[in-house]
Amino acid sequence: CWIWDASSGNCLSVLAGHEAPLTCGAFTPNGKRAVTGSLDGTVRIWDPKTSSCVHTFSGHDWHEAGVVSITCSQSSPLFAAGGQDGTVRIGSLEAKKAVATFTHDTKRANANLVQDGADEGHIEYASVEAVAFCDTHPFLASGGTDGVIKIFDLNSHSCRQVCRHQDTIVKLAFVPQTALLVAASRDGTSRVWDARSGECVRLLTTHDDMIVDMALSSGVVSTCSDDHKCR
Repeated sequence: CWIWDASSGNCLSVLAGHEAPLTCGAFTPNGKRAVTGSLDGTVRIWDPKTSSCVHTFSGHDWHEAGVVSITCSQSSPLFAAGGQDGTVRIGSLEAKKAVATFTHDTKRANANLVQDGADEGHIEYASVEAVAFCDTHPFLASGGTDGVIKIFDLNSHSCRQVCRHQDTIVKLAFVPQTALLVAASRDGTSRVWDARSGECVRLLTTHDDMIVDMALSSGVVSTCSDDHKCR
C-alpha cells in the first residue's frame, strides 16, 4: 500500500506486510492510523509515519476468507471489515481485538448447512463489498454481492432492516448527521434509504451500465459507471 501526498504528488510511505493482494483501506478519523484489508483474510493497523504494522487481526473469531471492504467509525475507536465469507467483523483499535460479528449472508446462520452433499467449506457466501457506520444512530450497514443491504443495530446485535437492489452493492455511505444511507449498485442505480424504516426515499441516478464507484461529499453524491459517464 502506497501513501501519497495529494498536494505534492510525493510518496510518503509504503505499507508492506500482507501476504495477498490488498483490497481496501481507510484512515482513522484522527489520521494517526491506517487500516488495510487483504485477500489473505487479515486486517492490519499501521502507523503511517513509520510504515510499521502495530497490530494484525487474524485467526480465531476473524474472517475465514478475504477482506474486501473497510470503514472506520467517526464516533468510536471501531472499524468494520466486510469479507468474502459473508460476515462483517468489528474490531477495536484500542483493545486490538475483535468485538462483534454480524452475519450478512443468512446461509452462515446454520453452521451445519450442507448443499448437494458438500461440506460447509464448499458453500459460496455473498461477499460483503461495502460497509458503513451511521454517526447519529447505533447502525452498521452492510452491502453484498447478493444485492442486499442489511442495517444492523450495534447495541442489540440484531438486523433491523433489509433493503434490496437487483445486483451487487458496490458502495455505501451515510449522509452525515442523518440516518439516510446512500447505496450504489451494479444494477446501475444509486438510491437513498432510510435506515430506520428500510424505505427507499429517493432514486438518485440511473446509469446505462453498472456503477463502479460512488462518493458522497458536502451533500453531493457522485457516481461513475461502465457506461463511461459520471453523474
